[in-house]
Amino acid sequence: MFMKLLTLIFSLFLLSCSTPYQKSGITGGFSEYQLDKDIFKVKFRGNAYTDLDTTKRYSLVRAAEITLENGGYFFVPSKIDKTLKEKDWLYDDGYSITWGSHTKPMTEIEFTIFRLDDLRNDDDKRYYSDEEIKEVLRVRKKDYPNKLYIAEDVLRYMKP
Repeated sequence: MFMKLLTLIFSLFLLSCSTPYQKSGITGGFSEYQLDKDIFKVKFRGNAYTDLDTTKRYSLVRAAEITLENGGYFFVPSKIDKTLKEKDWLYDDGYSITWGSHTKPMTEIEFTIFRLDDLRNDDDKRYYSDEEIKEVLRVRKKDYPNKLYIAEDVLRYMKP
């Protein structure tokens, strides 16, 4: 019983040490770059206690926020790279020098923002309502779940 309690406390401690959703700092976080008018890159770097799925989720959340901040409705990633970077270091505690290593997960997403107006066809003089376009996008999202992200849905279901 005592060992189970000790294991639970240790697990909670480790979970509390992972990188929170934040702008990049000493413990990790997100950074963003604008590459072109509607093309951005987001990186989320975690610490040794953050898993790759969390870095991907946080990167998608930041991409959704950028999409909405720029008047977009959805975004399409051109690439999503998830990597584990091995870090080595020497630590001198005053008594001895210790060699250690750990991994730092990072996800990088390059994406293009789209607005509802980008999907309207002016050539044939048919103008679709926002609701009709949103319905078509929801159907397409089901067909291509990892190719198209509706920004509002990402924030609703993935934001920490």
